[in-house]
Amino acid sequence: MLNVILKGPSASGKTWVACAIGMAACRRGYRVRYYKARNLVAELRVARKVIDGSYQRAISRLRKTQLLIIDDFLLHEVTSEEVGELLELVDARRIVGSTIFCSHYRHGGWIEIIGRSPVSKQFMSRVSSSSYVLRMDSSEDMRTLGSEII
Repeated sequence: MLNVILKGPSASGKTWVACAIGMAACRRGYRVRYYKARNLVAELRVARKVIDGSYQRAISRLRKTQLLIIDDFLLHEVTSEEVGELLELVDARRIVGSTIFCSHYRHGGWIEIIGRSPVSKQFMSRVSSSSYVLRMDSSEDMRTLGSEII
């Protein structure tokens, strides 16, 4: 499956576009989930620490999701353990679902943020090989522009 990286400054419309795509997918019967990156990683880390199979259920649920939207990707620092969680998730979804990443940073700069560990290199390789990058560069603040229309 192919992924999309929406890159652009704050208020450039990344989240709006991702959610619009998600809504269109829902209307066509696809399963869609939306997460802030920090919340997704926290959920996976907590599920992994519980011995009752929560982690396997969480990964299975995310694997069955046809479109996963991860907003505010790399807005907060990520540890190598968190990158490992994301790598496992990307690997689990590789053939069965698409992911939209919304990030302030250009895709090529992600490795500088997440570090050059073997895990981060694998993550970057998996995402790079299957993603389209759309730049959402706008000189207008889309949040205030929307309020002026109303």
